[in-house]
Amino acid sequence: MDCINSVITNKMDVNNIQHIKCDKYLLSSTCDASNVQSLLKSELKNTKVCFEDRCNSLIVGEHSSFEDCGFYVSGRNNEIIIGSNCRIKGTYFILLGDNNKIIIGDNVTTNGLFWGYNYIHCAEGHTLKIGSDCMFSGDIVIRNSDGHSVISDGKRINQSKDITIGNHVWIGMRATLLKGAYVGSNCIIGANAVITKKFENDLIIVGNPAMKKKLEGTWIRENI
Repeated sequence: MDCINSVITNKMDVNNIQHIKCDKYLLSSTCDASNVQSLLKSELKNTKVCFEDRCNSLIVGEHSSFEDCGFYVSGRNNEIIIGSNCRIKGTYFILLGDNNKIIIGDNVTTNGLFWGYNYIHCAEGHTLKIGSDCMFSGDIVIRNSDGHSVISDGKRINQSKDITIGNHVWIGMRATLLKGAYVGSNCIIGANAVITKKFENDLIIVGNPAMKKKLEGTWIRENI
């Protein structure tokens, strides 16, 4: 289906929309027209979008594509912002509650189709930010909330926190990044690593709990 200046609201059956290739394709939940955002020159294949409430937005830059992905938003005033020239495969974006934001830079690729779906989850009014030129394998979990409360002396002790991933970060299969994770630019995260704290630039990060080693150089996408 090709469409120009089309609008999908959260009350329509967007779960059945597949194989969409569009120019200036608009996607937003039912808020006022000023909040309807453009999904420009992007391609969606077998991708589901579900907004359960009002005033949420999905903003995608030019020439990005999605295959076997899902966008699930429960709450209001949530934003998903994805840059240009991204190739997103087998990845689910989940926002729960109000005022959450997922921001992804340009030239980001994910490969959840071969190694297991990736899950990027943001809740409780926080921000999850991924820089440009990142490369994700499959079966990766990034979530800023535990999903349940831990109570001590009548108070919750496992508060949700922001997550930040810098530019040019390669994340290996089955890696997990939890609340408070911070990964600097030009890093490699090894398979099965669990990240719960701050790591600076130019590192190889492996293990559970994660440990670091200086990255002497950089990584490239080509296997030379």
